[in-house]
Amino acid sequence: MPLYNDLSRLTLGLSKDAKLSAHPGYAVSKPVVYYGSSIPQGAAASRPGMSYEGIISRRLNGDFINLGFAGNAKGVEKQGATTGSWETSAIFNMLSYAKTAKLILDANMLTK
Repeated sequence: MPLYNDLSRLTLGLSKDAKLSAHPGYAVSKPVVYYGSSIPQGAAASRPGMSYEGIISRRLNGDFINLGFAGNAKGVEKQGATTGSWETSAIFNMLSYAKTAKLILDANMLTK
């Protein structure tokens, strides 16, 4: 699926002997959350599967939640409180606008 282009049609090709089955589950039981601006959003990836979250997810055999908001990851308190209440394996807070750790801690609730 393209990141910045419209999708007018999606087709899926399967061989005649292909079998579809339920997902067997992940080795890592709870998803990893990535929060941040354009880099977690996947702005530089050639396709969604090539984002670093997608690559890490495949290597660890785990699911992930991408909360990348290009230009809009402001560390909003309500977003942090919501995200912080989820059952996750880890939360990566990628606030690139903050120059110091104190600014990151002051800007959001993800670390509380």
